Amino acid sequence: MAYRAFKEHGSRSLFLTYNQALIADVRRTMYIFQIPGSLSRGGIQVDSVMSFILKVMNHFELIDDDMDFLEDYKEIGQSFLTYMESGTITETDILSMLTKHGDKFGFDYIFIDEGQDWTSEEVRMIKAVYSHQNLIIADGIDQIIRGEVADWRSGVPQNDIQIHNLRRSLRMKSNLARFANSLAEKLGLVEWKVQPNNEAGGGRIIIRIGNYDFDADYHSKLLKGAFETGNKPIDLLFCAPP
Repeated sequence: MAYRAFKEHGSRSLFLTYNQALIADVRRTMYIFQIPGSLSRGGIQVDSVMSFILKVMNHFELIDDDMDFLEDYKEIGQSFLTYMESGTITETDILSMLTKHGDKFGFDYIFIDEGQDWTSEEVRMIKAVYSHQNLIIADGIDQIIRGEVADWRSGVPQNDIQIHNLRRSLRMKSNLARFANSLAEKLGLVEWKVQPNNEAGGGRIIIRIGNYDFDADYHSKLLKGAFETGNKPIDLLFCAPP
């Protein structure tokens, strides 16, 4: 979506995630496709949530030299929100930051990765800096990792909220998606269903009864067959119950 906005309208987008490996991967992809991220040319800029918030905090001089940003991360973010709510930092100050330092903060759209895992302080800070109308949030509601469910709707008029349910399974091989649908149906999970991606053929599931640890020959045979058909270790998933 960010790439399309750039190609069709010359838009400049900020892609925020807390996944460092993903940042490296997206930046590599952007380099290969020669996608810029500058204020003058548009494109996409990729950053971590913490790194971007650090830039905002530094701009407003909220970080002392003796502070440990990672250790005091939540406290620093809360102080920014307190200053906003008290009027110490105003909307005019935010607008000045966006216009005078467009190279760091001037974006048409903000793409939020794994939105379900953002902390309440992170959500409130990004909404304080950018209008909710410029936010595009990927919300994997069943993939909570950081411990709390982020509330992006708070304070947003219902008419300004657009929800697009993505049903097509792009990560799983088509056979795996069909298996997951069948298993969900057997388990009574009537709301859980994905649309198999028929362009991603294949997907083999083996259910083995017994203690897998002591069957080295079978394991070696599986690996050999997988490698001979062009698969890599990342294509294999072993689920061993305790």
